[in-house]
Amino acid sequence: MKVEIVKLDDFGRGICFVNNKVTFVPNTIPGDIVNIKIVKENKKYNEAILIDLVKSSSKRIDAPCPYFGICGGCSLQTLPYDLGISYKKDKVINYFKKMGLIINPSLITNDTPYNYRNKITLKVVNGVVGYYKLNSHSVVEVNKCLLAEECINDVISIVCGMGIINGEVIIRSNYKSEILIIINSKDKINTTNISNNIKGIILNDEVIYGNDYFYEEINNIKYKVSYKAFFQVNRNVASKMFKLVEDFTNNDDCVLDLYSGVGTLGLSASKKAKNVLGVEINKDAVDNANQNAVINNLNNAKFIYSDASNIKNIDVSFNKLIVDPPRAGLSTHVIDFINKKLPDEIMYISCDYHTQARDLKLLDNYEIINSYICDLFSYTYHVECICFLRKRKWFNLKKIFLCLYPVREFCYDYDRLLDEDEFDHCYKVLNECIEKRYRENGYQVVFAMYPEKNIFGVIPDATDKIITTDVSFEEATKKDEDKVKYPSEEYLIKQLGDFDTIVIGGFHFADCVKRVAEYCYNQGYQTLVDLDLTDLFYSVHRIREYFDIYEYDPREYKEFMIQSMSRNLPKEVVEKIFLNSYASPVYGMFDEEKLASKKNI
Repeated sequence: MKVEIVKLDDFGRGICFVNNKVTFVPNTIPGDIVNIKIVKENKKYNEAILIDLVKSSSKRIDAPCPYFGICGGCSLQTLPYDLGISYKKDKVINYFKKMGLIINPSLITNDTPYNYRNKITLKVVNGVVGYYKLNSHSVVEVNKCLLAEECINDVISIVCGMGIINGEVIIRSNYKSEILIIINSKDKINTTNISNNIKGIILNDEVIYGNDYFYEEINNIKYKVSYKAFFQVNRNVASKMFKLVEDFTNNDDCVLDLYSGVGTLGLSASKKAKNVLGVEINKDAVDNANQNAVINNLNNAKFIYSDASNIKNIDVSFNKLIVDPPRAGLSTHVIDFINKKLPDEIMYISCDYHTQARDLKLLDNYEIINSYICDLFSYTYHVECICFLRKRKWFNLKKIFLCLYPVREFCYDYDRLLDEDEFDHCYKVLNECIEKRYRENGYQVVFAMYPEKNIFGVIPDATDKIITTDVSFEEATKKDEDKVKYPSEEYLIKQLGDFDTIVIGGFHFADCVKRVAEYCYNQGYQTLVDLDLTDLFYSVHRIREYFDIYEYDPREYKEFMIQSMSRNLPKEVVEKIFLNSYASPVYGMFDEEKLASKKNI
């Protein structure tokens, strides 16, 4: 079946269409005309294999690797390097856009796109040493990998002579071309033919030769790296990434580094930061990181052994955060932790941009201010993505919470409606709501009252300032609507002084809340309306309903406000200025039987 490849998917496979169905073809690139065979049909797509190349794309180059198309490693070797990294950039941008996130990342390229890997993992099956074939567990014999550093390739022949029949071999190298060999096998190992640059051999987690660590050095920082500890596989690109960490940090910063490994990012930050705390679940890596801080005289850095994904139990003060999670991304605990602590800036490094985009959608208190595509894994479809986040301006503004005409429902003989215990409980919940939601988040809490203060008498402790209206309560509540005088919005707002952002709440008087919100918005202030206090006192509304005082249902309050304000403001703007519900409802806090007994008083 002859088809034309039109683009690449996220995994570097060519895409064509067979009877209008998406069909994936490995080892092809856009512009290729090829004969294919469909090997698997699914409801929404097909999987095919390349039979032969009818006409090469004008972009195609010859793959230099003799194992290309056989081993499952490099899928992009037939693309020129610049087109390969452009493909990676485009696929990240497009996926972020699909998730509703707009980025324009800069590229961090690999100066040595071949022979850059300082770690490879070889499979050994029936004495054959190599890589798994694509989509199989059979092994293709490999004596040289073009992605691996030359010192690693030199050791492959030594590994082949160790007598391993079945198992797995990891070869790691450092900046001095020194080697660690990590073997998992039940076979007896021959270590007689060992070169001088091999610093350690570890068999089934036991050292059988030399040491279980070596030293790495990047950007003038030396790292002790245990055989199990994670370290970036591309030294060249990693050095550029670590420089971004340095630039991210200022002298007075307190930095938290989650998933800190052997301290590569945290120690890079500690060059300028006031202090750095790293959190890592691999105990060997934590030991390495603390030793590395000592080795480099970076005494402002400390690393602790803990699960970064369960960070909720760690109490630490910081203004900047670095996260470099595994492919699964950030756990819900970490997301909740960030949204609670709200550091000023975040550097999020990810080896899976799908989970990164998912997480960024959950961190909606932040905006993406910069991003990078890092070509850590040249000629493969894998890509590292870095996003720099900054807390939205909302959190850096001078903020006011303005409560209009507080506790309106308590105006008339409230002690007759509520007994003392019920009133105290209601007051406590109100105070807690305002304290936790506003005072603890940097708001000045202001209550607007009528001049006749004696008719109210309920002002929460969490109050910074009281302002008054320019009309009396009597003038504002006349039964004859033609004679009603409404408080002046301008008069109220002038009493607040300088501010950038205002949240307006109230217990009733929907029209007053609406008018003040409209005024503030039209004056250019960032304006939100918090209806939760009305919901909070829903029980009080219900009490008044028992006495047939009014029939208004506060559950309709929010929709009424949206419809009413939409007459003067764009609806999409109105919908944005409503906060989410605050989780401190007091529904059911009153005794229903006791209320019913009072109805006929």
